[in-house]
Amino acid sequence: MALTRRHDYFPFDLFDIRELPGRIGSEIKDLARYSMFPPFPWGQWLYGRLINDTISKIDGDFIDLGVGMGGMSLFLGLRARDHGRRMYCLDSFTGLPALHSELDNPVFQEGDYGPPNGNATTQWKERLLKRVKDYGLREVVEIVPGYFNDTLPKFGPSKKFAFVHIDCDLYTSVRPVLDALYDLVSDGGYIVVDDFFHPAQGPLRAVVSFFNERRISPVYHVSFPYTVVVKKGETLRSDGPRFSLDGNTYSLDYLRADGFFIAALEQSLRRAEAHPSGAKPAENARLLLSLVSQPESSQRADIYGYWYALQDFWDGFQDHRKHRPVFTI
Repeated sequence: MALTRRHDYFPFDLFDIRELPGRIGSEIKDLARYSMFPPFPWGQWLYGRLINDTISKIDGDFIDLGVGMGGMSLFLGLRARDHGRRMYCLDSFTGLPALHSELDNPVFQEGDYGPPNGNATTQWKERLLKRVKDYGLREVVEIVPGYFNDTLPKFGPSKKFAFVHIDCDLYTSVRPVLDALYDLVSDGGYIVVDDFFHPAQGPLRAVVSFFNERRISPVYHVSFPYTVVVKKGETLRSDGPRFSLDGNTYSLDYLRADGFFIAALEQSLRRAEAHPSGAKPAENARLLLSLVSQPESSQRADIYGYWYALQDFWDGFQDHRKHRPVFTI
């Protein structure tokens, strides 16, 4: 888990979902051992659906920035193979770079997610490369080690991307990615920003500052629990969601369109209702279920209700600094 579990009910029980339907569901289950919880499993589940439904109409390859244990890279690599695309995996393999003193809240530290016990960076890359080979992706996936400022220039102006997954935690990592890659994303292509609602706040600040400078007002489609998806070139409908108090425009439409997610949420609510200690989680699950079970409102209440419903999830970050984010790939 990426954070400390506080109890066994909503929303934490939703991260234990393994039996998602279809081939994509089976692959997500198989990749659990290499994945962080979250974005596993709902991130992969949503991205797989978006890719299968729309990517044939969008030009370009896939790229994952911030590889972690490799679960997302492997999942997107499988999707890339299905659709005849290339997949690029970029990571320093040495841990996080230095934080921005003003724009990254002091949640992480330089070197977090780095090799434990002094393991060599090359060893981490080789382990990921072995997994790429094990999944039959050697001809599809290219691993590019190094800090983004050094590796992103490899992609020239003629390169096109259809799906960009950004999971690198800090302003100092996310902003260079957007500066380098946004113009390479095809119209209709997807830009996924993980940790957008994370208390570190660096990814959110990087994204907002970038779009403000470009004078672009994107719609941030929420992916459970704290990721957003931007579709390049999308314009806000006149009857669509309005600005929230932070000046951003959010939509829960991807969650509303996911019948399996709604069914899992209904099961989570029933589990909480069945136990006296689940009273507050049941209240929160009921609120989120009410939001995603009705048509999108033109009012601002949707995102405020979403934030409130996940209050236990946000509170779970309070012990984050006691549990340094270190893992072994």
